[in-house]
Amino acid sequence: MRIDVPLPCPYDWPSAPAKALFALQRRPPRESDEIVTAFRDGQVTLRRVRRVDGFTNALQEIGYQGIRAGDLVIHSMDGFAGAIGVADADGKASPVVHAYRPMSGADVRFFAYLVRSLALSGFVTSLAKGIRERSTAFDESTFRALRLPFPPLDRQREIADFLDAETARIDTLMEKKRKMTTLLQKRWRSAAVSAISRLMSEYRTVPLRRVTQCLDRRRIPLSSEERADRQGPFPYYGASAIVDWIDDYLFDEDLVLVGEDGAQLGEPDYPIAQRVSGKIWVNNHAHVLRPVGVDPDLLVFHLNTLDRMPFISGATREKFTQDDLGRIPLPAAPISTQVDVAAQLMAVRVKCDHMTQLLEKQITLLTERRQALITAAVTGELDLAKAAA
Repeated sequence: MRIDVPLPCPYDWPSAPAKALFALQRRPPRESDEIVTAFRDGQVTLRRVRRVDGFTNALQEIGYQGIRAGDLVIHSMDGFAGAIGVADADGKASPVVHAYRPMSGADVRFFAYLVRSLALSGFVTSLAKGIRERSTAFDESTFRALRLPFPPLDRQREIADFLDAETARIDTLMEKKRKMTTLLQKRWRSAAVSAISRLMSEYRTVPLRRVTQCLDRRRIPLSSEERADRQGPFPYYGASAIVDWIDDYLFDEDLVLVGEDGAQLGEPDYPIAQRVSGKIWVNNHAHVLRPVGVDPDLLVFHLNTLDRMPFISGATREKFTQDDLGRIPLPAAPISTQVDVAAQLMAVRVKCDHMTQLLEKQITLLTERRQALITAAVTGELDLAKAAA
């Protein structure tokens, strides 16, 4: 099988099948090897260096293989989304990850940029035999069948050196902007905690159960189509900020919804409450509160910024019971004072959100710029001398 790649490369660049450029490695893992992960952003590194949450660890590492620094690593299931890169450390990986060593005349960095660019362009997805997103199976036979541009080695190295420097510069800029978004959220949280703590020190406190009503939900039947599509005649709110499976409860008033459970419930920056109004669906994993002695916006701000750990139940799964929620202290300030403080906090929140949106837009543009630069370089369309000037 031969698969020609649709790249507009210079006429003097020859092409070669990937099987002639890279050799599949089948190494047994060593006892000291740690797990290596191919992330979708193209980094291939020890899992502990990036993050360890969100992964399912195998009880028995059947089929695991050794990975060595300098390998071209392709995740056969996530390769379509960019999980392709050069390993920066020794370790081990599951059988869905394939490791290759370059033959003579191939710079592994150049081909990592090239193949990942193909994946992100949608070319790898176009090779999928199934209809589901993760049915692409960018496996050994598919990779080996690719006929890739094969410029001279010194040209490969020149392109790879340029991209290493330019992508590092862009990555550094994006990381600075991500840190700025984090600081903005911390600024907002600090403002909310400070303002509400001041109210609680100036006035006595009351438990939440004294100033809210936790409503019973009345059952409204949904059609099977509405259940399957999570659609109905009204907006739907689930329990994770705040969606699980749909349930059949309907409300028609201004309320506050509070998530009941979830793996992130104890994380301080994870929002658990929101204000809603009008007719809505809500599932049975959210508490529905009717504020009767507290400003609803101030209540939402407080629930989303307070230290929730002292009020969470559950040994194996963190959960907010109705009793837990009812114990949370609130400032017994006059409603007019609560409204004023909530308005001030809302102004801070709007400003922080606006700046965050601008930063996220800039990060998106930088991501697009980064990928366009890589594609232009690996296809020979970019004049490196002018680009570096």
